[in-house]
Amino acid sequence: MILSLVVLLITEINFARDSVKSDNQEVSLKGKFLFPAFYTFVIGAILDVFSAYSIFLLIIGRILLIISAFEFYVGFILPNFLKSALFQ
Repeated sequence: MILSLVVLLITEINFARDSVKSDNQEVSLKGKFLFPAFYTFVIGAILDVFSAYSIFLLIIGRILLIISAFEFYVGFILPNFLKSALFQ
């Protein structure tokens, strides 16, 4: 599992870095949301794995996974209401 998380992190960091460097303002903004999404997901997944030892780790891990899901949603979809609010 650790190997898959490392491969995911490396691949997605390259993807987000290319998005941030884009000349298109919308794609660049999406990349800025994807960077924290990847880190939040990996940290949340690691905490979720170790949640058998502590209920506190389970709660924190699941909260981080929920936050990462929201960040992924914004990073990949970028809803119109958020786009209009951020580009004003």
